Amino acid sequence: MKNYGIKILLFSFVLSYAILNSRPLYLKELPPKLKKCRTCHLTRGGKGFNPFGRDFENMKMDKLMEIDSDGDGFINKIEIEKGTNPGDPSDYPAKKKKGLVNILTILILSSLIFITSLTIVLFYIKNREEKHG
Repeated sequence: MKNYGIKILLFSFVLSYAILNSRPLYLKELPPKLKKCRTCHLTRGGKGFNPFGRDFENMKMDKLMEIDSDGDGFINKIEIEKGTNPGDPSDYPAKKKKGLVNILTILILSSLIFITSLTIVLFYIKNREEKHG
């Protein structure tokens, strides 16, 4: 009977360690998109750490938020606030705004082309009137 008690105690300890080590307390601080294993790990199964996961294991939270773990040019705090993965260098805040930037660029260039075309037409009409008028 004593063996079962020790085994249950040991199993409970191992299970508690595994649950606490997965950092569920920090998940509540993350936006919904980042509440998944891949925020810190290389796979969905939680195997291996990505750059953010390695830094998470080795530093205090305040310092972790001020560095750029994945080297994409944005500190972890900004990436978490914007909902991008701080451990994935191909996922960064500027990438999310790319569509808007392209639309604004097209609108500005279209406006400049329109204004230039209108100026040329008005200049042509004014010169034509002066020659014939």
